[in-house]
Amino acid sequence: MGEAFGLKKAHGKLRIAIIEDDEAVREVCRRALSRRSHEVIEFNNGASALEASEKEAFDIAIVDWVLPDYDGFSLFQRLKEKLPNLVGIALTGQGLRDVVVKSLGVGMPWVLIKPFTIAELISVVDTACEYASIINNADQLRTRTEVAETLLHEVDLERLGQRLTQTAIEQTNSNAASLLVTDRLRGCLRIVSAVGIPLATRNIEVRPTTGIVGLVIQMRKPIIINSEMMKHSYIAQRLRYGGKGSAISFPLLEDEGVNGVLNVTRWEDEPQFKESDVEAFGWFVAWASKVVSRSLQYEMLKESFFNTARLLVSLQEAQDPYRRSHSERVAEYACALAASLGCSRREIETVKASAFLYQIGLHQIDKAILHKKGKLTEAEYEQVKRYPELTIQALGDVPFIWDVREVILSHREHYDGSGYPNGKSGDEIPFLARLLSVADTYVALTSPRPHRPAMSEESAKEELLKMAGKELDPELTKSFVKHILEGAKKKKL
Repeated sequence: MGEAFGLKKAHGKLRIAIIEDDEAVREVCRRALSRRSHEVIEFNNGASALEASEKEAFDIAIVDWVLPDYDGFSLFQRLKEKLPNLVGIALTGQGLRDVVVKSLGVGMPWVLIKPFTIAELISVVDTACEYASIINNADQLRTRTEVAETLLHEVDLERLGQRLTQTAIEQTNSNAASLLVTDRLRGCLRIVSAVGIPLATRNIEVRPTTGIVGLVIQMRKPIIINSEMMKHSYIAQRLRYGGKGSAISFPLLEDEGVNGVLNVTRWEDEPQFKESDVEAFGWFVAWASKVVSRSLQYEMLKESFFNTARLLVSLQEAQDPYRRSHSERVAEYACALAASLGCSRREIETVKASAFLYQIGLHQIDKAILHKKGKLTEAEYEQVKRYPELTIQALGDVPFIWDVREVILSHREHYDGSGYPNGKSGDEIPFLARLLSVADTYVALTSPRPHRPAMSEESAKEELLKMAGKELDPELTKSFVKHILEGAKKKKL
């Protein structure tokens, strides 16, 4: 814990813990190492060092081999469990051979024998610093590579946001994180992911001119929120800071614009975020800026697809008086049902795309058959049954972001196996195809057809329930009636 940021200072200036019960020895070490700009932390026993390692990291530990509560061997083993990259130096006045053997066994390659000179101390610490830098740099490189590979493989904004906030917490030892992205159409920022904060604050929109978010966007640089920063009146008046914990808000920059804001928060007073944390986390923020920018472009492409599909389908359906706005209504009902069932954003987008595309093949069927007022002959019905496959043929090899083909091909399968084109039944039918079928059936029932007028909402609801377990998935049908139809009626009341 506490090592996610890696080295705290560049050029060998590290955090060094002196764990020694002799105050005079600690004083000598502290003065000598502080003059070389190292950050020195002192402990007079092993327990206090272990407690500190739960909350903060140090890169090198100078450990007295005989402490009141621990021997150096056992203590360093315990410290390494908390800080795997910790480098150790043993202090001893005992027989050298036994100490060297034991210290090497636990990963402490250097031993200083009391009394030692300042020159000996500096020489050993400098060597340990070089070793610590190699270990930490290799660890940082490995971590950054793993994080970059993970982020590069994700373009969906919702899932990317979840990964970014979770990784931010891990990398900064924070308790909470949130990602806000710019919605240029609405002129605001919206929270796409939040971890460790109350549910009520998640699905909100933030104006880009207010609070800490507005300040970060205006200044185009990270802002640390802690007790020290509250001394700046310009910052203090923009924040609601109760004096507890600390946080950093990072702008996600792209050229002259800001694509979003990434926030990390620690609820505890110690350790508070500092400027060195901003520098250490800069690599992650740079990656976050790149992948969020790419994801926003991906979102724009998806929105462009839906707008284009909506336009083309509406033009096509406008030629058929019985099918005007059919796909739009099916998409609306199907997405509402999917959302009420807790489907993922990708599943909702998949059923939405399928709803706009699934009837393309229907327009290749003879209009005389589709508009026939009497009962279809067997041959005519066989023609109609071809339309899911005709739709798939029309889509050809066009690549889609979503897995729409299985949904489109199977949406006319019946739960009892009596549907087409492949006679699938029950769970053999893809879940989203079963869901689309419920929405499609309801819209068809409440729309006029050549052989009948449109049903009322109440009659259509009764008909749906009769079809549950036969043509339609029974559970999805009940959910549709309860949450979408009856739920909408309650809202009107």
